[in-house]
Amino acid sequence: MFHGPLEILNEAEVGNGWQFAAQFIEPGGTLRPITIGLNWADYDLLCPDGGTQPCLVAETVLRWLIANAPAHQLTNRTDASLARRLDPNADAQIRRLFIARDQP
Repeated sequence: MFHGPLEILNEAEVGNGWQFAAQFIEPGGTLRPITIGLNWADYDLLCPDGGTQPCLVAETVLRWLIANAPAHQLTNRTDASLARRLDPNADAQIRRLFIARDQP
């Protein structure tokens, strides 16, 4: 399923991590706002070396969710753990996306 560009609009620190407001273009051309939470535990699982900015981790998770989550499960407010709940291999897949992104 094709989804257009994704943009992280802002980042806010919250009690247990970060919250990001984002938007992306749905297949029908509709601009869809979404908020994704990234708590410290999920950040540590996805980026154990701490070498990736939280906003890039959230963006990568959101890209994975847009590509893999059934439409009814990708609500306007979600968190990074949804990926793991949908697919037990999601963390490894998302980490591979970091590696692919960092390759020249």
